[in-house]
Amino acid sequence: MNNRSKYAAIITLIWAFQMVTSSVLPESASAADDPQPAAIVSEGGAADDSSPNTNQMTNASTQPQIATSDGTTSFRAGNNTIATPVTVDSNISINDANTLVSATVQISNGFHPGEDLLQFVNTSSVVFKDITASYDSETGILSLTSASHTATVDQWIHALQAVTYTNTAITPDTANRIITFTVSDGTVSSNPADKTVTVTTVNQAPILTTTGGTSTFKGIPVAIDSGLTLSDLDNKMMSAATVSISGNFFSKEDTLDFTNDGSTMGNITGSYNAVTGTLTLTSSGASATIAQWQKALREVTYGNTSKNPNTAAIRTISFTVSDGIASSNSATKTVKVSNQPPVVTTSAGLTSYTAGTVPVDPALSISDPDDQTLASGRVSFVSPYHAGKEDLQFTNDGKTMGNISGRFDPASGMLTLTSENGTATVSEWESAFRSVTYISSENASEPSNRTIRFVVSDGNDESNQADKGLTVQSLTRLSVNASSLHMEVGQSSSVLLKALYSNQSETDVTKSAAWTTADPAVAEVTNGEITGKSAGTTVITAVYGGKSESLNLTVTAKPVVSNPSQPADTPSAPSPAPVPTPTPTPTPTPIPQMPESSFRKFIRAEDIAASFRHALAINPPERFADTYTHWAAKDIAVASRLGLVNGYGDGSFKPDLPISRAEISELLVSAFALRQGNEVVTFRDMHDHWAAESIGILASNGIVKGNAGGLFQAGRSLTRAEMAQMMANLADLSELATGEARHFTDIADSYWAKDIIGQAAAAGLLEGRDETRFAPNEPVTRAEAVTMILRLLGTNADLRSLWSKAPSNGYTQL
Repeated sequence: MNNRSKYAAIITLIWAFQMVTSSVLPESASAADDPQPAAIVSEGGAADDSSPNTNQMTNASTQPQIATSDGTTSFRAGNNTIATPVTVDSNISINDANTLVSATVQISNGFHPGEDLLQFVNTSSVVFKDITASYDSETGILSLTSASHTATVDQWIHALQAVTYTNTAITPDTANRIITFTVSDGTVSSNPADKTVTVTTVNQAPILTTTGGTSTFKGIPVAIDSGLTLSDLDNKMMSAATVSISGNFFSKEDTLDFTNDGSTMGNITGSYNAVTGTLTLTSSGASATIAQWQKALREVTYGNTSKNPNTAAIRTISFTVSDGIASSNSATKTVKVSNQPPVVTTSAGLTSYTAGTVPVDPALSISDPDDQTLASGRVSFVSPYHAGKEDLQFTNDGKTMGNISGRFDPASGMLTLTSENGTATVSEWESAFRSVTYISSENASEPSNRTIRFVVSDGNDESNQADKGLTVQSLTRLSVNASSLHMEVGQSSSVLLKALYSNQSETDVTKSAAWTTADPAVAEVTNGEITGKSAGTTVITAVYGGKSESLNLTVTAKPVVSNPSQPADTPSAPSPAPVPTPTPTPTPTPIPQMPESSFRKFIRAEDIAASFRHALAINPPERFADTYTHWAAKDIAVASRLGLVNGYGDGSFKPDLPISRAEISELLVSAFALRQGNEVVTFRDMHDHWAAESIGILASNGIVKGNAGGLFQAGRSLTRAEMAQMMANLADLSELATGEARHFTDIADSYWAKDIIGQAAAAGLLEGRDETRFAPNEPVTRAEAVTMILRLLGTNADLRSLWSKAPSNGYTQL
């Protein structure tokens, strides 16, 4: 009991004692005969020998007396809620014979403005009469009054016993509060009576809130709740969290995943338990902030590894987080597992376009986790699209693309593909998408980029939008392989026209250009084939892509021979009289002819030489990033200078990739300056193919053939046996062989190309994989194709000398 309480109790006892002694005195006894107390206990508890006077006794007997109960009152702060007020003293007592007027309850020690709050609410006029209260938050004083001054002592006791203390701070100051009670009868105030209130703070648990609705999984991991929020009233760091599939968990298919982005998620790491379906996240040292934890929890994804997942049951995902002392509420989010859409993946890099048609993305891939067939697809220009000047083309090859058909809308720039009844397989759709080509009739002054978008549908859901970039190269200039040309009347000669583009690539556009002659009487020209008609001079002009290139042509008359039947070195018969010999018409200097070679008759070595001279004049030495140490580095470099091969956009050549039948066709036509033969051959699968023209030229000269079904199969890799056959169709291998045909142990006597391979090996044009094995059915690599072609061309000494003696070519003779 504190001193003030003790004092009040003592006064109460004195007052009671006085009343008792007064009541037992005889009525005749005078005040002077009243017994006096022997001693008065002082406030400090020591004896006081002085005796109170009458006035003192009177004051003691009339002063209201108030006393608080023993012990302390405990207040505990709330956890993320408003704390519950506590009654300061439910056993407080008052001794007063008179009616009281007012009272005060004050936080006299330990007061914290803004936190501490004293309250009294009159809930019953019977219990509390008309007692009301007013609290001053700056002084910590609660003032109670009875307006009518009629509240009884019992009603005042009930009112003071109903006074409550609370603290509004999240983390209040924990110092003890001393609450002091006093009452007044309007004239005299009571003694002060104290009550101690202890204050205890509580760690505030984290608060998690998930958003409404349901997330949907469609084959690609989906963020469970990207709008989840996390807060904590008294902590800035969190230590751990769990995300678990708490409802409809399927352990063989459901997964949870988390990946730290390295920038916004602190040091949070995750570990998934596939048996329990629980993802545990931790922060070493509990150093990750609330913002970092919120970002991490928002990025947690749900995935499903099954090709036939359970789609009927909606998964319930529960989130909890801990600050190291207390865990948050459990916040839930639902995830629906739906049909898994297809996935389209385009290859890296940009496709380069110069002329003709080019596949947009021949390495594109399509997959679908739960469907084997797809229904429709579309390929469209995202930006920009030049209507009427460019389009997308698709032709079903009749073999690898099922029943897929396509229609291009020139207004929107969209190619729509469909499979009747949705029966085309995923692989057939992949083949169809890979074959989609781009073509443009526009020749821009500067290179410009296009974005082509691929989307496919399984009939229920569409795939992702997969974009492929395409660069339309600008036409820089045209070049012909001769600035001037001389020929006789009746002679024909071919010129080669190449287009040089902004990416330094060259394309033979001889047959695509518009050819004209300034004087049709002197010569005529068709697809670069010039024929002299009469003696004279004229200018031959080729126009392609808005640019033009010209050459000067001189046509001379055929020489006149007076006696062509008589050899020039045979003397004439003697004559009795000399007859003056007329001056013969001068014979023009003939165009140098290439010596005879083993090439087939349709190959003109002079055309090859002209093409090579032009290429060597304009092409600088070049090596590719991936050929420096390759066994075919020198051959590839020479082929590049001769204008036969180009690298990829990233500066590589990829020498060990297989070469396709279409690619070898382009290479052979360019290397041997081949022209259309007498026979026109077409293949069912070559409509609008980018290499259709070159393949047609080879077929017209008997160099290539299709299969029994009339297909060429341009995209298939060329085999080593097929390469040997092509070389035999270009040259007489028996004339080139330096010894007996070689035999390889992996080629049976009945093998269709056995003799041809043996002759080509004896001529030094090709080699086996080792001393005994040729591997005839293995694909020819890009490096092998270049080397074999240069070896065949090099059998002509004059052609060989062109590149071996080229100045500053930087490469030794092949």
